Order: sequence, then C-alpha cells, then structure tokens
Amino acid sequence: MGSPFGRKSWRSGLLALLALCLSATLCDAASAARAPLGRGVNILSTDGMFRPGEVSLFSFDTFGRLRRYGFDHVRINALPFDRLDASGRLDERWLATLRRVIDGALAAGLQVVVDVHEFLYCQREPQACAVKLDAVWSTLALRLSDYDDRVVFEILNEPGGAMDPAAWNRLFARELAVVRRFNPHRRVIAGVAGGGHFSALKQLKLPPDDADLLVAVHYYEPFRFTHQGASWAKLADKTGVDWGAAEDYDRMDRDFAAIADWANKEKRPIYLGEFGVYERAEPRPRFCWLHRVVYDAEAEGWSWAYWQLTSDFTLLDERTGRWNDWLIAAMTGPRNPAFCAPPAPGAPVRTP
Repeated sequence: MGSPFGRKSWRSGLLALLALCLSATLCDAASAARAPLGRGVNILSTDGMFRPGEVSLFSFDTFGRLRRYGFDHVRINALPFDRLDASGRLDERWLATLRRVIDGALAAGLQVVVDVHEFLYCQREPQACAVKLDAVWSTLALRLSDYDDRVVFEILNEPGGAMDPAAWNRLFARELAVVRRFNPHRRVIAGVAGGGHFSALKQLKLPPDDADLLVAVHYYEPFRFTHQGASWAKLADKTGVDWGAAEDYDRMDRDFAAIADWANKEKRPIYLGEFGVYERAEPRPRFCWLHRVVYDAEAEGWSWAYWQLTSDFTLLDERTGRWNDWLIAAMTGPRNPAFCAPPAPGAPVRTP
C-alpha cells in the first residue's frame, strides 16, 4: 500500500520537521517526551493550595528535593469539581494554580501526571460525575495542550462503586476523544473499575488503535496490613498486623504476575499509580513491603507513584520539615534482599 501522503506534502512535512529540529530545545523535549515516568510520588491530595482561603504548607522547593532523592515524577491529585460554576466553567484561579504547580515540577526535572482525583464523588454519582468530567476535560485538554509530553493526563482516579465497568469503559472512551482533539499523542492513563484493583483488569476495554495509553492499577494488598489502624478503613482497632513471611512474598509475586500476564497479553504498559502502608504498621514490615513492591514493579518495567507525600502514609511532615528518609530508602535506595528476607522463627525483629 502506498503512502497516504502525496510527495509534495511529504516533502513539506519533512522540511518542517527538520526546521523544528534546528532548535535544540525542541529536539531535546521531543526525545525526553517518551521517557518512562519512572519513580513518583502522589502530591497535594489534601493541601489547601487549590482552595481559596485555606492555608497551603507545600513548598515548591520540595520538587527539587524529590528529584535529588531519586524520584522522576509527581502525580498531582487534582480536585476540580467544586471549582466548576453552574455553566460548567472551571475557575481561572484554579487553572492558574495547576499550571504553576506543573511548571514548578517541570523546572525541577520532574515529569507530571495530572490526575483528576474525584473518585469519591464519581463512585457515588456516576451520571453527575460524567457531566462534570466532560466539563473538566473539555477545559484541561485545551488549556494544558501547550505542554510537551512530560505532562501526562489521568482521566479519573479509581473509577468504581456505582460506576460499573461497562459505564467506565464508555466514559473513558468519551473523555479520551475529548483529549485527543488537542493532544493527539499525549500519554493518557486509564484506571480500572473496582477502585483501581488489578482484579478488574479483564473488564477494561480500551480503544485498540490508541497506542499512547497507560493502564493504572493501585496496590494495597493485604488491605488489613496496609491500612491497619486507619479509622476511615474501619480498622482503627486492628494493629500489630505483620507482613514478611514466605507466603506473604509469594502472594505479592502472584498478584504482580497476574498483572504482568494481562499487560503482556493486551500489550499495554502498567502504571502503579498508588501503593503504601499506613503509619500504624511496624517499621520493619512496612519497609520490607515497600521494598518488595518497588522491586517487583521495576522488574516488570512499570513506573510507579508512592501514596503519598503528606497527610497520611507520609514521606514528609510539612509542619516540621522532617523527611521519612528510611521510607524513601526502601523505594529508591539499593536493594537489600538480606534485610527483607523472611525471618527465621524466633529471630529478633530489626528496624530500619
């Protein structure tokens, strides 16, 4: 089959491309555009920066610190629904703040995932969510289209609840079409129904001709370990749950193998968009769980983002400025298989 382009248009296009590549900046941006997202952190899920009248403790110096710690991207947990007016127009101040955050991250050498984090609303009110999501992506797709491909779009965090898989597949396809009008080849992340749980992967249906999609799964297994002591998970009085026996490692390996099998079959890259262990867990099993998640994810070639920078599961206490260096070491430090090997019965517990 011949080229769909005529000779004249092909030559014109080639000359235009060569002209663009005379600019080292543009060529460098193009070569960096498809760099893997790599290692990341979720940010700003509860910070007051986006809400008028509320205090923000976030410092833009944090971006440089994250980069020096070995992180490659941030996942901005954006909550735009309450900043839509009655006509579906997104507040300009909110948009300006979002761009300022994106610019700060890019300037520090980080890539950015813009994640519409409105899962609580969308899991309760899927039809109303669809209307709001239309308004949000109609705006963001255009207003963020000037960024290069270091900025990645995530249509919706953790679809699920009353939004069943079939409804999510339809909604994702619709929002993707909106994004593609202005961003024909930008990387876009598709979550899976069931709140991001990998067991719902088989129900995800993606446009087969779009090669610029990543698939997000979130991993918090076993939940009674990762969320022990968390009141919102109804586990406030359930603490002291251990992790690290041989069967624990085997289960995680099986879970990740199931995700990898689906990804290889469907030829879709995986983005591990959230994982973490709540602070009430003991340090050693918390360290070793994180260590193994990152080891397994990177062995499969997946990018990942830890949950989260502040608030809970924290890497950083913004009030004191203290970083949890040992948690960061679990994810970005050298591999330490001896420390995190399943302990022998009766062996003393070591902490990082």
